[in-house]
Amino acid sequence: MHAGLLRPDSVPALAFDEAAQVARELALMPDLGLGVTKVGLVLDHDSALAWNIQPQGRDFSHFRLVFDTH
Repeated sequence: MHAGLLRPDSVPALAFDEAAQVARELALMPDLGLGVTKVGLVLDHDSALAWNIQPQGRDFSHFRLVFDTH
């Protein structure tokens, strides 16, 4: 787990400035347009088993998350 970008008292955490820098760098990158890309999905069965032990919700599915993200 990580501390996130803001602490509970709304003070920027260590990663806040790094995330802002990445956002600035991405804004400077040229727009490459949309194209067709081949994608490979790697499913981690150990992670899937861990999600089954402590799911984030009653209807949570590790594999559905992977496919929805794709």
